[in-house]
Amino acid sequence: MPLSLRPLQEFLVAVVLLLLAGAGAGTQSNDADTTSLKSVVAGFAGRDIAPELRHVEQWWPTPLECREVFELPPTGERFEVRVRDRLVTRWELDAYRPALDVRSHPKEEFERAFLARYYTRVPSAELIRVTQPDRAGGYEQRFSGRARGGNGCWVVWDEARDHVRKFTCWYSSLRITPVPNLDFEEAVRRAIALAEGWTSVARATFERSSAVKVIEAVRNLPNVTEDAAGVQRLVYGLELRLSWDQADTASSRRPSSTVVLVDAHTGVCFETGGLWPPGCAPDCLSTVVRVNGRTGSLDLFYRARLRDGVVFICAEYLDSLIWAGRYQRSPGSDEFTVTYEGKEWRGALGGRTLTGPATRLDASAPPWLVEEKLYLPQDMVTRITGWDVRLGSNIIGEPAVVLTAPNELPATLRTPTGGG
Repeated sequence: MPLSLRPLQEFLVAVVLLLLAGAGAGTQSNDADTTSLKSVVAGFAGRDIAPELRHVEQWWPTPLECREVFELPPTGERFEVRVRDRLVTRWELDAYRPALDVRSHPKEEFERAFLARYYTRVPSAELIRVTQPDRAGGYEQRFSGRARGGNGCWVVWDEARDHVRKFTCWYSSLRITPVPNLDFEEAVRRAIALAEGWTSVARATFERSSAVKVIEAVRNLPNVTEDAAGVQRLVYGLELRLSWDQADTASSRRPSSTVVLVDAHTGVCFETGGLWPPGCAPDCLSTVVRVNGRTGSLDLFYRARLRDGVVFICAEYLDSLIWAGRYQRSPGSDEFTVTYEGKEWRGALGGRTLTGPATRLDASAPPWLVEEKLYLPQDMVTRITGWDVRLGSNIIGEPAVVLTAPNELPATLRTPTGGG
């Protein structure tokens, strides 16, 4: 999720925004890498356990992200480490009991002491317990009372509630402004107006999911969320109850509810694939990536589009986990700049010319705006990144944009990204 998100989706009206590409057994890990990660685990635990740790497995939540799992045989503990930033994302404590300096033993006081020791990337003063007292401790970062999420964790107690059995967390640097431009009530109005505009929907009403048990103080705040490529968005996640026109002969097979995501900055209503009834979603493409020796689908906030036979990719992803470049477009300007692997590229909305180091491309189509975001034609993206971008299909045969990294391509199909 990913913030992988991660995973904020646990608080988002049963909306899974991340980690949908599926886990898979990985390749053998490099000995030097696992030794280094053992030191990370030992530092996290605050104990000299590196020599005793045993590497168990490698798995990939998505083709973009690798996790390594270690076990400590004497106690039965398991630790999962996100490789790209060395964050311990999961700890199963088993028989281990942390010794914390807590005078009394109310649950939340213990949780706070636990987080002060084991979740240090977010100041404890910025963490708020968002779940009800009778549930596992779900904590999120809170931003001046205007937004929530972005980073957080779960502290899960055993059934007897006398010790912590599991800890999970997610973290990413904040890359957007956590201040909404529209309030909760306006977001609800926009979501209802969208749903009631769908064919055969007679009425849409907002209702809170019974699966979401959060405290009143944060219930109406938007979430800082992150998609599978690390692009962030400030979002209201709203579940709507749908009443269908009885004259519609297929109404009995229609879903009784749906989830609408509303951007708290722009007011745009969107979904990430599969959330809306058939025929109601905009004409978007799912995304398949081939990288790191793996192929998988990614749920993205800004989905690819097909226009006049040309695939268009949102430029935001040139600065993401897919392509770790730098994309800039000044507010109110038609011009944009992309820096990728040390090379700078320039173009403009409505213009087909992409200018780079000692080269230029006359693209198949000009960039265009979709929901206030710049989208680039596939040949521009290929020239900048060297990745193959083409129309294909996902695992269930639906149309999809397929993004293939240069080292996954035969040498004859690799595209130079600069030079003459």
